[in-house]
Amino acid sequence: MKKQNSGCSSCTEFGFKPLEPAYLYLITHETKKAHKIGIGNTDARRIEKHLHNGWEIYKALEFKKGAQARQIEQQILSWLRNEKFLGPAYRTGDGWTETVSAKEISLQKIWRKVNELSRDKGKLVRKTHFN
Repeated sequence: MKKQNSGCSSCTEFGFKPLEPAYLYLITHETKKAHKIGIGNTDARRIEKHLHNGWEIYKALEFKKGAQARQIEQQILSWLRNEKFLGPAYRTGDGWTETVSAKEISLQKIWRKVNELSRDKGKLVRKTHFN
C-alpha cells in the first residue's frame, strides 16, 4: 500500500518498520532548550545519532512491535499540541516536529504521560545501552 508518495511502512526496506522491535525515547538538548519524543527501530541506531548531535537521553522504552511505540508517540504529540497547546521548540532540523520547548514543560511531566499511555507494554531501557 502506498501513502503520500512513500512505500508501505510494514514492508519497506528503509525507514521505520512497525512490525519490528522499536524504542520510544524522550531526549533533551541543553543548547536548544528543547525536549524531543521519538521512535526508532532497535537496530536503526536512531538514538545514537541524536546523542552525536548533542541530545541527552532522559528515558527510553523498548517495544516488541514498533507500531506500539508509534501509537504512544502520536498520542504524546497530540497531548502536547492539542491539550497542552505547546508547539515545536524550533522550525528546522531533523525531527523538529517532535520537539517542545524545555521552558514550557518538564521531562518528568512528559514521561508521566508516557507511562500512563504505555501501561507497562514497554520495557525501560538503561541509558548506558546506547553508549
